[in-house]
Amino acid sequence: MKRKASDPVDLTADSDAGSSSADDSNRVSTSKSTSKPNTKSKKKKVEAPRHLEVAQSMAKSEGLGPRSVLLGGTGTGQEHAGRLKVTRVDKDDEDQAAAPPPKPKRRTVHRETPNQILPFKVESKNNEGPAELIARLAYGEPHLHLLGRVKDGRGRRKKDQDSDSDEDDADKPFTIETLVGSDPDKHVQSAIWIAPKVQTPWLPKQFKTGHLAKARDENAGHESLSDGDVDATDDNKKKKKGKKVKQPQKVQGPTKKPLLIVQGKKPDADEQKNKTEIETVIHCPTSDTQQEPEKNEPLPMNVSFSMILRHSFAEKDHLRIAIGRPEATPEAWSSLEHAIWVQDLPRLSQPATSLDQNPTHTDFSRSLLNFLRSDSLALRKTGEKDTPASNALVQLERNLCRFDFSSTENLRLVVSHAGSHVGEDEVAEAGGLASLAEAIASLSPSCHGEGDWKIEYLTPQVGSLSREFLEHLHAAAQGISPLEYAEAQTDRAQAAEAAFAAAHGEPEDERVKVLYPTEKRVDASKEQAGRHLIKWEGDEGPDDLRKTVLRQLELKSGRLNGSALMIILHKPTSPAASEEDPEPFEAFLYNGSHLPSPDSWGTYRPCSEREDATCKLARTDLGVLYRCATASTAKKLEKRVSALVPYVRTPELEKFEDDDEPAPTCEQKEKKAPGRPKGSGSGSKGKGKAAGGK
Repeated sequence: MKRKASDPVDLTADSDAGSSSADDSNRVSTSKSTSKPNTKSKKKKVEAPRHLEVAQSMAKSEGLGPRSVLLGGTGTGQEHAGRLKVTRVDKDDEDQAAAPPPKPKRRTVHRETPNQILPFKVESKNNEGPAELIARLAYGEPHLHLLGRVKDGRGRRKKDQDSDSDEDDADKPFTIETLVGSDPDKHVQSAIWIAPKVQTPWLPKQFKTGHLAKARDENAGHESLSDGDVDATDDNKKKKKGKKVKQPQKVQGPTKKPLLIVQGKKPDADEQKNKTEIETVIHCPTSDTQQEPEKNEPLPMNVSFSMILRHSFAEKDHLRIAIGRPEATPEAWSSLEHAIWVQDLPRLSQPATSLDQNPTHTDFSRSLLNFLRSDSLALRKTGEKDTPASNALVQLERNLCRFDFSSTENLRLVVSHAGSHVGEDEVAEAGGLASLAEAIASLSPSCHGEGDWKIEYLTPQVGSLSREFLEHLHAAAQGISPLEYAEAQTDRAQAAEAAFAAAHGEPEDERVKVLYPTEKRVDASKEQAGRHLIKWEGDEGPDDLRKTVLRQLELKSGRLNGSALMIILHKPTSPAASEEDPEPFEAFLYNGSHLPSPDSWGTYRPCSEREDATCKLARTDLGVLYRCATASTAKKLEKRVSALVPYVRTPELEKFEDDDEPAPTCEQKEKKAPGRPKGSGSGSKGKGKAAGGK
């Protein structure tokens, strides 16, 4: 017998009605299951209560419908809030309000806040400022380095077993390898090197990481000996006991990095051959590159300048600039002491659109850009056809857009362009003494430039020195241009002329002093390989003042000098320091290729009208100028300068006596060909005895 379905239970009815209907239904179901069916109850029809219709109509309305999800509503939003904790309140604390229950811990934090921000910062080295980047560079601040003497390991201090590695690195001499940097294959991207003389492939090899050759085996050439021939091997060892074992040598090949070399002479056939084998552009500036370039004479150039684009993990991209005077030859970098100015420039956070629109340009960087584009180097394209040198310059300018020049704000570039220049504008652009005067004036000397000015000029070459040239040099060191000094219409020009005339002839008060070695000192030096680089030029005439202004040169290292370095001392007349100028006594340092001669600084011919003024420069030179020391008193300034310069200047610079002769020019000795000289063999000795008889 099949069971009939029971009537549906109304959950929306009232509690009383619901309980009564539930009881009735339960009774009916139990009666049906236990007893026989009642026919009377079957026939009786149960009507739906009135309140059920009302509840269903209310459930369909939006305002009165239930919010519970279980009843078909939209929900209250508190389904995942957790259970509420009940807090019991004692009878004594019934008067006090009960504290609110603590908020339950949410177990689904990541579901509710998927974009939650981490509580700590992530630092990035790419967002470092200029100061942080400069601090991480090896030469972030300007440095003046002296080339160390390196030849077959001599000149280096022997390492002690207990010495620290940092001290050993500090004692290493500054060489061309130090300037290029470690591991050039990995860290050097490209470079430009300008020098009056370049030796190839020696210079390109400096940009190649060297490796040690494999050491020679002691038993090389004796593979035929068996293990049992003990006597033979012992005899062989006895023979080799007195011989030195060959050590592994450092091997360097030509670099594959882009390298632009600008030199003062035309490359020969060997250099042209090396140029085809390596990725190096060798360029020689000439007077006219359009008409028959092979017959053009090279422009006289004495510049020693280099720019190296480097990259490393610690220092990132940076530009290394070096200015000095050495030629790009192994003799110049090892046989003489040269002063090299070096500075690293950091990269920009965002490269400039063009080199001209770099927002960090300074007077130094603008002058450097003008020098690279000048006719003295002749790197720019003059015709329609591109040249390897012009393409290298374009690539160099693109790379310079990435670097920050703001750290060169207190530096000035002093330039001389070879040639004859006519007119006030051309004379100013030619450089020379005009460039030196402009650089000094832009650095704003203390006390408006008033006071005593003196010059100490360190040089390996000296020619005839006239009074006119020394006066113009003394005036330019005060910020007075040659044309302004020649007109003598300004107060400072007249004061400079009077000061030079009053001190002329007085050994202690001489305004310009040129430091040059004596013949005795050069003969006593151990470095005779670079003696030919010290030159005494010109004949002594009636207008030559070399005997008056020359002073004996003695380097602190005891070596021979090869650098052109100038110290300009400024001592104001008012000795008391003020709040505006706490250290009015100052000194400026110039280092570069300019020699104390009119060939480097120029010969000026002023006229009544400046449009007709002329300037003649014999060669192109380049140098850097900056304020190197300041002090509150003259005595402190002298002490600081004496500690800074590479020569001995205390208590005073010694004058040339009657028995002291300046070092003359020495001719360079020809190098001997490698190998044993002719006539030194055993066969020649036998022939000599046979020919000579008994």
